[in-house]
Amino acid sequence: MWNDALATVGDYLRPLLAPATVASRPPGEDGPPSTPLIQLRRIGGRADPPVREHIRLDVWAWHTTEPDAWALALAARSAIWDAPGTLAGCYRVAEAAAPRSADDALGGMVRVWATYELTVRANDAIGPA
Repeated sequence: MWNDALATVGDYLRPLLAPATVASRPPGEDGPPSTPLIQLRRIGGRADPPVREHIRLDVWAWHTTEPDAWALALAARSAIWDAPGTLAGCYRVAEAAAPRSADDALGGMVRVWATYELTVRANDAIGPA
C-alpha cells in the first residue's frame, strides 16, 4: 500500500477535497495547471526499520485567487492532520513547514505550499511471516 505514497495519499485526499484535482503532476504541463489543484510531491523521508517509515510530502494548493488557494491549502492541511486513525497504516503526522504563499512567478498562478511528514507502516512489515 505505501510503496506508492503519492497514490495512497492522493486516493485519500480526492474525495475529501473534491472538486479539486489531486495529482502528483499538474495536468497539461505545457501551460498553467487547471484549478483548483492539489499537487503532491514526495521529497524524501527516512526508514525506521522494521515497522515504520517517515514519508515527507510537499503539498501545493493552486487556485485562481489567494483566498481560494489558502482555503484549499487549509482544507488539505485539515485532511492530512486527520489521516492517523483514518488512513490505513498512517500512525502520525508532523508539519515540517506550515502553509505559506509560494506563487508561481512564471505562470502567474496563485499557490500555497506546505510540507508534512507522515509516519506509516513500512511495507516490509506487512508481508507474510
